[in-house]
Amino acid sequence: MMAHPGLDDFLRALLYQTKLPDIPGAEGPWRLILLELSPEVEEAPAKFYADLQKFPGLLATATHDVHMLLLMRECEGIEDLAGTYALSGARGNEFCDLRDAATHYAFLRHVLALGKRLRGENALYHAEDFGSYLYFLQIAQGVHLPLFHADEVLQVMEHDYENTTRLSQSLFMYLSSFQNIKEAAAELSIHRNTMEYQIRKIEAILGSDMPGDDRLFEMLCTFIMLVIDGIL
Repeated sequence: MMAHPGLDDFLRALLYQTKLPDIPGAEGPWRLILLELSPEVEEAPAKFYADLQKFPGLLATATHDVHMLLLMRECEGIEDLAGTYALSGARGNEFCDLRDAATHYAFLRHVLALGKRLRGENALYHAEDFGSYLYFLQIAQGVHLPLFHADEVLQVMEHDYENTTRLSQSLFMYLSSFQNIKEAAAELSIHRNTMEYQIRKIEAILGSDMPGDDRLFEMLCTFIMLVIDGIL
């Protein structure tokens, strides 16, 4: 995989907070861009890097496996770059303190994963479109971000998309009814036996029985966040 050793070292140190840089003139606002590199980049890496260096506000890059992280002051034109090289990616919100880069990077990883699953490939997803996730991250200090990104929910939604089913609706009603099968069935106007069958189908998709109460609550939070963000 391609690399810029000096820039890589700087940004990795920033993300892992092994050093907190004091750079004259490096005041914000800054923005992180997380890109998933494509075959088009692999076919013409020199041209890609030449195009990348045209951004005057680019401070640092880092590559890991098929991902590249950019730390930029200005990102105008990044959408065109993503389109030219068929890149999927996530564009972060602005921040002023470089010490906040690690938090924004963690958020972008979830934005990219969620965007790819729910909105398709080869697009640059904007963090502000997932604002409620960031909101809870900011107000709930010490709460790990995956609390609002339960992968089980996305698994069921992905199954619905691929099989034209509506199991995610049943799962949401089951969770919001505090696992009361009878009440959930009544809300969906289906028979209790049908609801029980759908829950078994969901468990088959997840590859296990329904998790414990704590994880079920996290799954419910994920549904609520998706509704707030306008995805559901």
